[in-house]
Amino acid sequence: MLRALASKNDFTEVCSLSHGTVCNETVAASRSQFLDVKALHRAADLAPNSYIQPTLTDVLLGRGRHFQEFPGNIAFRAYLEDRTDEYDKADNAGKSTLTQRIVRSFYAAGTRFLRLSAPANGIPSWEEANSQEVCRKVSQCYRSARRKEKKDICRLNKKNVTR
Repeated sequence: MLRALASKNDFTEVCSLSHGTVCNETVAASRSQFLDVKALHRAADLAPNSYIQPTLTDVLLGRGRHFQEFPGNIAFRAYLEDRTDEYDKADNAGKSTLTQRIVRSFYAAGTRFLRLSAPANGIPSWEEANSQEVCRKVSQCYRSARRKEKKDICRLNKKNVTR
C-alpha cells in the first residue's frame, strides 16, 4: 500500500537504514512512492474543490507534463505499447474492436478516465470522461506511439550514417 510522505524529509528518512547506509532498492521504491504522492498532490491542486479526486490508477486526459507523468497515465501507455503490433496489424474495424476491448478491461480493473472541466462558475473540477472520449484517447496514444517509433528509427539511422 502506498504510504503518504508529507515532505522530502520523510523521503530521506524512509530511505535511510538503521546502519546509516542507504539500500538502492529502498531508495528506488521510496522515491517512486514519493513521486506518486507528489503527482496526486499536483492533480488535486488542479481542482482542489472537486468532488472527484484522482487516484494512482486513474488515467488523466489532458495535455502537458503533469498529465504525461501521472502514474496511471504511465501504466496506461505501457499497456498500450505492449499491444502496438496487434493494433497496427488490425484493419479499421479491428482497431475499433481492440480499442473498445482495452477500454472495457481498464474499466473492469477499476480505472477511471478523468478530465478537467471548467464549468460556468470558473472553478475547475475532475469528471469522468465518456466512453467515446476514452476510445479517442486510446487511438491517439497508438498514433503517438507510432510517430515516436518512426522518430526513433530516423534518429538511429542518422546516427549510423554519421559514424
